Amino acid sequence: MIKRLTVLAVLLTFVAGLPAQGLKDLMNKAKKELNGGSDDETGSGLKEALNAGVKEAVDFLSTPDGYYKSAYKILLPEEVL
Repeated sequence: MIKRLTVLAVLLTFVAGLPAQGLKDLMNKAKKELNGGSDDETGSGLKEALNAGVKEAVDFLSTPDGYYKSAYKILLPEEVL
């Protein structure tokens, strides 16, 4: 009986470790992909993403009442007015 429980415990431990190993492999692969580019490529990609985001925001806020009816509007304090 104890031998069966020991074998079962060892098997369960082995089976429980399989998904964790797969997750670890996936994380290592993602790290390699993220760190694969050079600094110039990373900077260029970041600059391109920021330019696209700024263009999208400007296009959205420059529509009629796009700024005044948006949540992005920053109101001046009453003392300034």
